[in-house]
Amino acid sequence: GTLEIYGNGEINDFTASPFGNYTNEISTILIEEGITRIGNNLFNGITKVKEMYIPKSVVKIGDHSFDNMNNEFNVIILGLEEM
Repeated sequence: GTLEIYGNGEINDFTASPFGNYTNEISTILIEEGITRIGNNLFNGITKVKEMYIPKSVVKIGDHSFDNMNNEFNVIILGLEEM
């Protein structure tokens, strides 16, 4: 399924992913425009992700946010004009 994260500002830090009970169910992560920071360990251990959409409003990514995830998934940065 799809995990959709929306709001404004920074996402808090975590010692473990708050989505731990859904690690085998989440295949797509969609972060909406307005989020400015992905907190520590937010997606740590979500192993079935195939796609992640990150808006251009995200300017910081916390420690270990993407640890222990599937090694092969697409990251789409929305609104990116040049890389």
